[in-house]
Amino acid sequence: MLRRRTFDQRNELAYTIHHFAVNADTREIFLSGDVDNVNKEYSEVDFISATIFLKNLRYLVSIDKDKPIFIHLMTVGGDWDAGMVMYDAISTCPSHVTIIVHGQAYSMGSVILQAADTRLMMPHANFMLHEGSLDSSGTTMKIANSAIEVANKINEQMLDIYANRCVDGPIFKDKKVSDIKRYIKNKWDKKEDWYLSSEEVIQYGFADGIIGQTDKFNDITTLIQNNGV
Repeated sequence: MLRRRTFDQRNELAYTIHHFAVNADTREIFLSGDVDNVNKEYSEVDFISATIFLKNLRYLVSIDKDKPIFIHLMTVGGDWDAGMVMYDAISTCPSHVTIIVHGQAYSMGSVILQAADTRLMMPHANFMLHEGSLDSSGTTMKIANSAIEVANKINEQMLDIYANRCVDGPIFKDKKVSDIKRYIKNKWDKKEDWYLSSEEVIQYGFADGIIGQTDKFNDITTLIQNNGV
């Protein structure tokens, strides 16, 4: 049970949560992007948000690696390399990691979600996946060659990540990973952006449950308390 805080201690905790996006007491990280130079939050995955997230995750692990960590995710996506910093940090984390999607997990956010041990959606959260995009500079030949090579590599990695987590989804039951990859690729070819509701996400196997729809995932506070925090 959490200790009762003084007024100053509560203010200090609130400051830490708002400015550093982590609550060490409840082992929650708030992954919703960065704060720009006019102090307005936005939800893009970039170098700054990845660096802050990595520090927060390692901080909680250093306190107690055997206790679970809960990540609140809300993002429109962003940079592939920055996103993979987060993905690798989560997938190799010794603590059990639960990600809860609020509002949206688009593009790179949909990839990051797959790194969690437990993947949850809020009832009205949305999910979107699509092929990767690149920004390149240099000669026309250099741009053409590097863009194709890198884009193909990124898309193959994304397909592997998605397909290997979807094998238990009702729609893909008894399907091979190669078949799932082909299905997702066909969706990409037909739709530039493939949007899914929280219910559809569960059916495809991109997430494991919806908050409020089962006793196991009844509400966030109970979920955290039942996991020993």
